[in-house]
Amino acid sequence: MINPFSFWNFQQQKVAFWLFFGITILFGVVMDFLSAPLINSQAPFGIISFELAATYSNALNMINSWDDDAKLMGAIGLGFDYLFLLIYSTTIALGCLIASRQFTRPKLSRIGTMLASAQIVTAVSDSIENVALIKLLLGSSWPNWASIAYYFALLKFVLIIAGIFYVLTSLIRVAAKSLNS
Repeated sequence: MINPFSFWNFQQQKVAFWLFFGITILFGVVMDFLSAPLINSQAPFGIISFELAATYSNALNMINSWDDDAKLMGAIGLGFDYLFLLIYSTTIALGCLIASRQFTRPKLSRIGTMLASAQIVTAVSDSIENVALIKLLLGSSWPNWASIAYYFALLKFVLIIAGIFYVLTSLIRVAAKSLNS
């Protein structure tokens, strides 16, 4: 499996990870701010509820529950997400690569490289999901947009969770090693 950041040595990857991690946190706060007006009984988790609406009827109910200001914030948030998806996917990919060095078994190490490469799929999935959500926000009546958003959001979330789980597993391994030393 190809290391998507092979142009950086290990030390540069670590520095880049911490830089991207900080930016990811900052962007996450901005995304929470932009999503806050979308939270209501129809969309209890704001934009995440919209991403996972799954059906045109559910998506339309959410859109209709938002006032014009909330819809504008949702649209701005989806636009901003095109930057965010590059940042968080890079952070997770770098985390997976760094974590892969903590495993001595080649198979476990390769999983980290695979998950790092899979973050490209995460970013593309998030991008396609955003297109579908923007189409819905702009009033498209094509019902498949909601399904497209849903399935690409699911893929995105599975890959994000897998990457974060791998990194956390590595951190637990490092902590256990240091306790045993």
